[in-house]
Amino acid sequence: PSGSSAMTPPWKTGVKFWLWLAVLAVAGVVCGSRLWLVRTYGSDVPYMDQWDAQGQVLYVAKDEGRLSAADFWRPHNEHRLVLTKILAYTLTYGNGQWDPLLEMTVNTGFFAGLAGLLGLLAWRQLRGFEARNKVWAWAWVVGVVGALSCLPFAWENTLQGFQSQFVLAELAAVGGLWLAAPASPLSARWWAGVGLGVLGLGIMSSGFLTLAALLVVLVARQAWCERRWSWTAALAAGLLLLLCLLGVYLVQHVSGHDGLRAASVGEGLRALLCSLAWPANHWLGWAVLLQAPSLLILSRAIWRRSLESTDAVMLGVVGWCWLQLAALAYARGHDLMVASPRYLDLDALLVAVNAIALARLWLERWSGWAAAGVACWSIVFGWGLHAQTVAAYTNYLDGFAAKRAVERQHLRAFIRSGDWSHLAQAPVSELPHPSAEVLRRSLSHPGIRALLPVGL
Repeated sequence: PSGSSAMTPPWKTGVKFWLWLAVLAVAGVVCGSRLWLVRTYGSDVPYMDQWDAQGQVLYVAKDEGRLSAADFWRPHNEHRLVLTKILAYTLTYGNGQWDPLLEMTVNTGFFAGLAGLLGLLAWRQLRGFEARNKVWAWAWVVGVVGALSCLPFAWENTLQGFQSQFVLAELAAVGGLWLAAPASPLSARWWAGVGLGVLGLGIMSSGFLTLAALLVVLVARQAWCERRWSWTAALAAGLLLLLCLLGVYLVQHVSGHDGLRAASVGEGLRALLCSLAWPANHWLGWAVLLQAPSLLILSRAIWRRSLESTDAVMLGVVGWCWLQLAALAYARGHDLMVASPRYLDLDALLVAVNAIALARLWLERWSGWAAAGVACWSIVFGWGLHAQTVAAYTNYLDGFAAKRAVERQHLRAFIRSGDWSHLAQAPVSELPHPSAEVLRRSLSHPGIRALLPVGL
């Protein structure tokens, strides 16, 4: 009927309502897909680093009455996993049981929140374009974000309760850069973004790179685009530089991990290209196509000496991703360890940002050529993501439940009998930690025994 809004398109009425509803839907689908993965493949047996960083460092100290703040700050390998430890400790003692399934479930909420945040960021990046076309472009971006967030190529960060540091680092980076990158130095919004960046120091060793990316944006805006350097900008840059140096200082050197580093510059570059070409990294040349959208937008903004707020945020997030992948290529570049499932969420964030950049280019040139470019990018992206997902099932997930069942049998046999041989004689591949002695100490300690999941 005339005057009724029943048939009015969503881009003409209640845009904010439809936006928040769509963002909530995306977050819900991501949460549901990851909960399905946890239900299908998850195990309540603590795995790998959990026995050390949680069991031995936190729970044993808690039971013996010697737990202190220093135990949360203590480095684990190269990292200081303060937030992850606090989360794990809170869930364990709040629940009265050490339950990795609960940790995995809570982590799915973080992944859902990141997907929703990227949806909001995409809408903000597409502002200023004609509403109807903007809705279609945004829907395409959300489809890319949904695929990246739902498919289990990075299964390790979902099926290990102690892997929250990657998604927490991404949340802190995207949130911090969105706040601080377009803000005036030392303004309230800038300080809020820097605060999230400082939080990264307690998330993982490379968490300080949010501050480094923000420093890049500050220099690009003040020195290059605006051609002025105020005392506030100088003070802000100095503070960011000091915080970055502090972050470098806090990174712990683990001599046993030296063999994981790139053995040469060539190997490091190959590892970096492998990450940049993901998910189609069977041929490293696809890195050019997949990274072209963000590089085109940012190079154009730098060339014009005009870094608008949307460009500043994109420069910050893209810069953070490149810095993370460069650090990863150096620290885990040997034999392309950068392709390990736990690192792929970093690659996925960069792909999502390039999808946003491609949508912006598409809206600027709403033509057949632009549509062809989007189609070509989408085909390469979809083909690569399909291959990554198939590889995840073939190489890991298809035999994952059986592997965890065998680990459970060995642990339960030791718990029932106390016979050390159940652990000492078991193959390392059948244990949830490479050291049978660590498992023996943990399972024999009364403080940990009292917290073990019911399934054990």
